[in-house]
Amino acid sequence: MRSRRQVWLSTDHPLMQAEQISLKDIEAFPYLMPTVDEGEESTTRYWQESGIKTEIAFRTGSMEALRGLVANGFGITILSEMVFRSWSLEGRRLERRPFV
Repeated sequence: MRSRRQVWLSTDHPLMQAEQISLKDIEAFPYLMPTVDEGEESTTRYWQESGIKTEIAFRTGSMEALRGLVANGFGITILSEMVFRSWSLEGRRLERRPFV
C-alpha cells in the first residue's frame, strides 16, 4: 500500500493559498525533519539531487512533536497522508497540501 506525501502546514501559513506545493516552494521556509526510519537520509539525499537547500529548524522522531510544531507555526514538514491528523495534542489545528 502506498500513501501520498503531503506538506503539513499551520492554518495561517503563506503556502495555504497554494493548491499543491513543490520542493522549490518549501525552500524558503523552516523545515521540521522527521527522523523515523530512514526519513532524514532519504529526504536529505532527495534535496541534494534536486539542488534544494532549506533550513532544518528541528529534528524529531515523534509524530506528535511534528504535529505540535507545525500547528504552532514553527515550520513545515512533508509526510505521508496516512499519518496525518488535523489536530495537535494541545488542540491546535494543522492543514495539508499535496506535494508534487
